[in-house]
Amino acid sequence: PLASKYTKWRTNLTNRHVQGLAELPYEGGNLLIITKSLKDVMCLYEMGFNAISPSSETTFIPDDILRSLRYKWKHIVILFDRDATGMKKAREYSKRYKMDAIFVNKKFKAKDISDAVRDNSFFAVKEWLTKTVERYGS
Repeated sequence: PLASKYTKWRTNLTNRHVQGLAELPYEGGNLLIITKSLKDVMCLYEMGFNAISPSSETTFIPDDILRSLRYKWKHIVILFDRDATGMKKAREYSKRYKMDAIFVNKKFKAKDISDAVRDNSFFAVKEWLTKTVERYGS
């Protein structure tokens, strides 16, 4: 925990390591959420949403993987952190891949979906997200 922030978070993951990808239904579906971490993928799964995340918020999922996902999923939405890095990267994804970006509602006073659940009611966060993505159909 006391290591330098420049060496503490080293990893051998590449952008081809997409968390949650193997757990998606093979045939795809209506809505897929790209979030920023495995803990958010798991939280969204418990809410009944399909989600994946890149190996880090600053890493893009490779184009060939995204093409395959676009073929199987009617809508793909980005749900990154409500902080400077998350909003910047969500904007980059949105521009590059023509995807909508959403962020956890400010009323939850949390930067990401798992923090919102931790600090609020699971059901309140799930209800908010369900209403937020309602425009993409069921």
